Amino acid sequence: PEYDGLIVEPVIPDHWAGFPADRVFRRVRYNIDVARASGGEKPGLYLDGKPVDGKRLPLQAEGVRMVPVKVLL
Repeated sequence: PEYDGLIVEPVIPDHWAGFPADRVFRRVRYNIDVARASGGEKPGLYLDGKPVDGKRLPLQAEGVRMVPVKVLL
């Protein structure tokens, strides 16, 4: 966690396909799915289906309590 967002930068062993994780940050639950990119998928960080520049998830609007996050390696 940082003052202005949540850094997501997973590193996994070569033999792992991925993993799910939940993280609560400032009363928002981030449902994180880490997976290896395949079949034309572009590696990166996605918040609610939209690409995020960099590795920092921005703070969420007041009232948001859960967001899906996908990390493609």
